[in-house]
Amino acid sequence: MAAAALVVGTHEVGNFQVGDWLKVAGIAAGVLLYTGVFASLGLLISSCSQTAKGALISSLCAWATMVWLVPNLCVHLAAFAVHGDDGRLVEANVNRLRVAAEERGWEEMSRFIGEKGWGDRQWANWNLEWGTWSDAVPRLAEELESLEDREELFSFAGRVMHRQFAPMERGAYQIMANHVQQRRNAVELGILLSCISPLAPFTYMLTGIARTGVEGELHFRGEVRRFKRDLVDYLDAQLAQRRMWQPVDPEGFPYFRYGGAAVWGSRVPVYAWVLALYVVVFFMAAYQALIRMEP
Repeated sequence: MAAAALVVGTHEVGNFQVGDWLKVAGIAAGVLLYTGVFASLGLLISSCSQTAKGALISSLCAWATMVWLVPNLCVHLAAFAVHGDDGRLVEANVNRLRVAAEERGWEEMSRFIGEKGWGDRQWANWNLEWGTWSDAVPRLAEELESLEDREELFSFAGRVMHRQFAPMERGAYQIMANHVQQRRNAVELGILLSCISPLAPFTYMLTGIARTGVEGELHFRGEVRRFKRDLVDYLDAQLAQRRMWQPVDPEGFPYFRYGGAAVWGSRVPVYAWVLALYVVVFFMAAYQALIRMEP
């Protein structure tokens, strides 16, 4: 309740929409359920303990296990169970793929430049350590006197880049997609295992309502990957039309637009039911323990 009151107190209530009030109600419900979990657990421990000292020690152990030990242990178990490549190795593989594509592309361009007799020009002997070979093309074109030579240079460079770009970027995208899927599987397994502790569904419920939790981040990352794929397709189409070195049309250029977020995460009701299940299980166990204690 305090969390919901804090949200209301730090915002202008007059500007609240229906979705905002639903979030406040969801936060209040989550806090009540979480409080009910530990109230029922405390009742269970008290009914099973012979002394107040034993009940206190058992309560502290239960709290430490559920709040600290189980959530942290589940994260490591999930990472161990879903083994994936290290992020630095994935980045190195992507860079290796792009460097190899750059080298093949510049080899084709170098042969073409030599065949045309432009090898004595300043930018004809481009070093890939200076940048991508596509940076050398407009510089070399400025040194060519004939407009036909410039058009031929741009035309050939466009064909080379088109052959290089699409396989390179799609290969890099596939490597990153596989890595992201491995990480997502580890996260999903970690979420599932950590729900052994009532702290996990409570945390996921509140962050899901605020759209700042794991589900919201995965949704955002998915939108970013979609935008990258659209950008690669756009550049590939530009290369197919040999317009790589022409001014970009702002009307057709893809822009990142983040949207599609619901009022709260789709799993929020699931986490609420998990908390409610904890309340029922602990309360019924405490009730049975109290019945057995009666003479």
